[in-house]
Amino acid sequence: MIAFFKDLGRTFAEHRRTLLITFAAVIAVLLVVGLILKWQTHRAGFCESCHYMEPYVRHWQASSHADVTCVKCHDYGVTALTISALKYWSGTYNPRPKANVHDENCLASGCHEVR
Repeated sequence: MIAFFKDLGRTFAEHRRTLLITFAAVIAVLLVVGLILKWQTHRAGFCESCHYMEPYVRHWQASSHADVTCVKCHDYGVTALTISALKYWSGTYNPRPKANVHDENCLASGCHEVR
């Protein structure tokens, strides 16, 4: 078993530069994909890709909240997004939108004083 780890260490040492470049490339790709996903999920059109949102988006665009992104008020973190994506791909998602807006989001600094 010790010989295995010595061989593994030698192999890593011989290919350290290649491994570091590969690791850096993977991190860069994950970072770019993460930034694209973050940008996409903050757009109203993202929700419309799975849910029936057309009348809700029209109403939002005509309201005083048109300059506020959906995720500023609606709770939709990484966990919820991941679960929703899995449900979508498995065909078990609900096309009706979920509109959870907690009071804390409305009463945050720069928003409403009283709900």
